Amino acid sequence: MTLYEQELFSTLGEFPKFRVVQKSQSWFMRILSWILFFNRDFMSFFVTTIGNYMWTPTAWNGEWSDKTKAIILRHERVHLRQQQRYGMALYILRYLCWPLPMFLSYGRYLLEREAYEESLRAYVAYYGVDVLDDPNLKAGMIRHFTSSEYGWMWPFPKAVHRWYDQTVERIKATSVRP
Repeated sequence: MTLYEQELFSTLGEFPKFRVVQKSQSWFMRILSWILFFNRDFMSFFVTTIGNYMWTPTAWNGEWSDKTKAIILRHERVHLRQQQRYGMALYILRYLCWPLPMFLSYGRYLLEREAYEESLRAYVAYYGVDVLDDPNLKAGMIRHFTSSEYGWMWPFPKAVHRWYDQTVERIKATSVRP
């Protein structure tokens, strides 16, 4: 069983109604892509999880490794837990509207921080703790928070850098080195 299949099995154990669907097969995702015009890669490189569905981009089939898909699934499982914890209505309001839908989306920032912390833990599990020192990993994660990818959810690079560095230090402190 691949890492992704293991994570999928675990996700289905926790969320039995969970389904993985290609974005290209969804009229809802095509409409959302039009609304999110500022994220040109929405249909190609971004996974979207709402309710029991994880919509995958075209890169899912072929371009991404098994480890990448497992890391993403662990991240998305955090969003499933958040939806369960807050209820869908409050989750959607917090993710999309609090206090603003773009530029100062503090609710989305907090939700994504929790999910990206799990992504970092997954990187450590699959690649070892030294992966956290990769400047490309850090730059990519900072970009998610501060660019059009997530509607400039928290366009304060210093704050996001500080969060990232503190999270990495916390993970390193609890990680066992070989």
